[in-house]
This record gives sequence, C-alpha cells and structure tokens, in this order.
Amino acid sequence: MRASARFVPIVCILIAAVLLQAAELPRATPESVGVSGEKLQAVTALLRQFVADRKISGAVAAVARKGKLIYLEPVGLQNVERKAPMTDASLFRVYSMTKAVTAVAVMMLIEEGKLRLDDPASKYLPEFKNLKVQEGGTGAPRDPARAITIKDLLLHTSGLSHRTSDLYRELRVRSRAQALPQFVANITRAPLVDDPGTRFRYSEATTVLGRVVEVAGGTPFDAFVTDRILKPLGMTSTVWWVEGESQQRLVTVYQRAQDGTVAPFEIEEVPFTQKPALIEGAVGLVSTATDFIRFGQMLLNKGTLDGVRLLSAETAESITRNGLSDAMVKARGGAMGWGLANVDVVVGPGSRGYLTTIGEYGWDGSAGTFFAVDPSRELVVTLMTQNLPANKKPQLTPLNQLIFSSRWLQLPLYLGLILAQCVYVFHFWVELKDLIGAAIGNVASLNHILDVVTVPGATRPTKLTETTIMLVVLGLIDVVMISNLLIMVIVGGYETFVSRMNLQGHPDQPEWLSHVNASVLKTKLAMAIIGISSIHLLKTFINAGAYTEKVLVAQTIIHFAFLLSAMAIAYTDRIVMTTHAAKNH
Repeated sequence: MRASARFVPIVCILIAAVLLQAAELPRATPESVGVSGEKLQAVTALLRQFVADRKISGAVAAVARKGKLIYLEPVGLQNVERKAPMTDASLFRVYSMTKAVTAVAVMMLIEEGKLRLDDPASKYLPEFKNLKVQEGGTGAPRDPARAITIKDLLLHTSGLSHRTSDLYRELRVRSRAQALPQFVANITRAPLVDDPGTRFRYSEATTVLGRVVEVAGGTPFDAFVTDRILKPLGMTSTVWWVEGESQQRLVTVYQRAQDGTVAPFEIEEVPFTQKPALIEGAVGLVSTATDFIRFGQMLLNKGTLDGVRLLSAETAESITRNGLSDAMVKARGGAMGWGLANVDVVVGPGSRGYLTTIGEYGWDGSAGTFFAVDPSRELVVTLMTQNLPANKKPQLTPLNQLIFSSRWLQLPLYLGLILAQCVYVFHFWVELKDLIGAAIGNVASLNHILDVVTVPGATRPTKLTETTIMLVVLGLIDVVMISNLLIMVIVGGYETFVSRMNLQGHPDQPEWLSHVNASVLKTKLAMAIIGISSIHLLKTFINAGAYTEKVLVAQTIIHFAFLLSAMAIAYTDRIVMTTHAAKNH
C-alpha cells in the first residue's frame, strides 16, 4: 500500500509533464519532402564545430518543410558550469523575435474592428498628443509634421528610438522594474528623433503597441498574448518569465571576451527567472526552437495552424510583405524591406546572410536567436543560441547555404530545364522525320501539309496527318515559351529572376562565383531568345513560300545547336552550384 501511495505522485507528475508538453509539428524524413538528409547532417556538423571552436556554448536548430518537422538538433551545453546538455526543450530569451508575436496581436484586434492602422496612437495613449521632434537630438524642439499612427509603430517609422540609444539610456526610458503605463510616460517625455513616416528607425515602438493592445483589447498584454496566441498555437513552453522546475531548462547567456574566453552574463536588472513589472512587446518572451517554428508555420500557412486560425489569409499575407517606401528600402541598402509583422522581408539581391530569396522573411534576437520563413520553398527555420555579442552572421550564413543548397530544393529548376530539352528533342525528331520524308521524294506532300498549317485560307486535307498535329502543337509550345519569357522579364525583371532562382550567390561567396552565376543566367536568356527567334524567322520563310529542303536542314541544325548549348549551360550551372556547396563544407 505504501509503495502504491508513493507511486501515485510519480504517475501524476508524468501525466502533468505530458499534458504540459508543447505541441510539435508532425515529423517526416527530409527526403519525403524534397530535402537532402545529407545536407542537414552537415548542418549538425557545422554547429558542433562552432561549439568546439567556442564560438557558441550550444544551440538548437529546427527545420520544417511543407508543414513537417524534418530536422531538430540540440548541440553543446545550455550551462557550461553544470555541464547541462542542450535539449529540444531548452528555453531561450528570444528578445526581438517577440516583436512578431506582438504584431500578430495588433493585427487580431484590427480584424476585430478594435483598432485601425491609420488610427493615431494618441487615440489609445493620450500621452502621445504632446510629442515634440528634435531631429538628431539637437536643435529646438518643434511639433511633428503629423501624428504617429498604429501603422507607424508597426513599421518603425514613428520617430521613436531604441532602448540602447544614448537618449533613452540617459532618460531611463526602459526598466523591467516599471510597468507599461510608466514606460509610455517615460518614452513620451523624450523627443522624437524624426518626423513620423519619414524614416525607418528600429525602436521601442513594439513595446508601446503592447500597451495599445491592453487599452484596445481590455486585457493585460501578457494575458492577451498567452490566451489568444500562444495557447491556441500549442506554444506552451513560451512564457514571459520562467518559474519553478522550468528554470533548469533556461539556457545561460555567455559573453565572449576578446581573448576568446566566455563567462556567464546576466543582461537584465530583472532576470527572466522573475516576473517583471514591464511586459515588453519588443523583447520579453522566452521560447523553444519547436515552439517558435510553430509560430513561423502559422505565418507560412497564412494565419492558421492545426485548425486554429488567428488571422485571415489576406491579413497574414499583407503583414509579411514589405510595407516601407522605396526611399526607406533604399536607405536600408536596397535589399531588405520591413513588414507589418515586424520582420525583415527580402525585396532584392544582396540581402542578409540568412535571408536570401525574394519574399523570404524573418527576424532575430539580440542574444543569438533567429527564425526565417521562405514561402517559395515552404520552409521554416529556427536557430537558438545564447551568446554575446550575438554576431549571428558567421553561424547563419553557412547554415542557410547548407540547408538551401540541397539538390532537392533545386529540383523544380532542373526539372524545368529537362522538360524544355525534351520538348526540343521531340521538336527535332518531328522535323528530322519530315526531312527524311522529303529526301525520299515526298516533298510535294510535305509542302502541302506545311501550307495547311501556315498559309491562311489554305484547304485543309481530308485526313489530319500526324505531322500536321505535331506542327500545331509545336506552334502552341512556341507561344507558351514566348509568353513565359515576357512575363519573366517584364513582371519579375532580370534581378528579381536572378534572386528568385537563388543564382545570385551569397554574400560570403567569392566574387568570381557571383559573376559566373549571373553569366550563366544571361546566357540562358540569350539562347532562349535566339532559339525562339530562329523558329519564327524560319516560319516566315514558310509563309513566303520559300520553305525548301535547305531551309529545313538549316532549321534542324540550329535546333540541335540550341539543344547542345542549353544542355552545356545546364551542366555548367550545376557544376558551379556543386562547387559552391562543396566550398561551404
């Protein structure tokens, strides 16, 4: 009886642990969703090498494709002193990745009609009525050109500054020991550094939005996020502070000195193991790799996950597109926009090392975390570390390249090339068949068929021959090819196409490789134009009645030359990509 009595609490604890366990995306093998398992194993080796080189103390990386979790790998230690290993359940301070969650909360209230993007912030926070602008922190304060809107706060075009700025440090704008109303009072005592809507300046605007959610939603901000976003998404390990036994899962932040040594470092005056007075929409959450990949999957799924819808598809799409003006994007370097979801959005070549494809979006945290969503490849990636300074580029650029250089992710491109080559081979076979027929004395019959196809008003033969059908089909194929080429050039533009196909290279690759990739693509476009032009030039000869055996031979030779050139270009392209991937190992 005593044994059974002792056993009951253990069973209860186990049951509670199961019930509290965070939901996880369905598992799948990498190959089942078109990703190379070998490449993902290279990711593990890369992360372990970073640990061995003492660049990081440990990490957890996760990759999902097509809604399936295909990679989840903890490496290193979450606490070096205790030699506690990193696990799937390790908790990380995600800092600025919190912003994306706050943005979703705001958009939920907008869909409910409780907020509008064009509403002035002062409608909900009266403290914003009397703001002044002091550009660059100097000169006489003046009235702003217009009021700050909710949209300005989401896009960081409000004129507010960052918590680490000298101005905000001097005025002690941000303290985790002071609640949201006091934070708003503090930040509105400081002058704006820009007129609203004139410049992108990464700022504390998202923490202000937390207070807006409280006022407009009628619920404390932490409760709103927990009850309306985290719990419905199954993000049960994601919290505002870490209590009890869960503290053993909280990863220690390590600071790296110039001599290479690392030591534990507590960033905050109120640590994440205590409930803070300030619930920050900008930097306040603690999460796991598997929890946050669910959040990214919800965005990729256009606002829904596992039957739970947080946002409409239209809203989810709109907030993950660039919302900045062309001038603001240019001021950021021209490659990166910013979405209402508080994420970087790739709009052109030369982007951040771990965001490379047009339309890809994501954001990071100041202690070494990041997430990325690539709609074109149906991918979500999270990487969690806890290191200062959080120079993530050395880790993230090769990580991104290893994951995204998988030959399976290039499969649609190569299948397209192979299909196009098969069409041309079929085309050549038909014309070669006609050429052989003409050579054995059937020229009159051949010309009659060609006349029916190409000359308006010509009499259709009573029997629709195989060759007639082939030529009609080939004509349609030519029309499709020309249409696709025009859409690609006019709508997408050359640079967009380069980035979309991920052939522009990566920021850290050798310069010659970027030139080779660009040259390969230019050659492909040129050969496509030459090939299509030759087809229609020779059909002009047909309509003019000048289609002879010599012209047919010339057309066949041109097409064979085009085929061989296209194949050579495709193989060269593949060799270049393979060489590039090998160099990054």
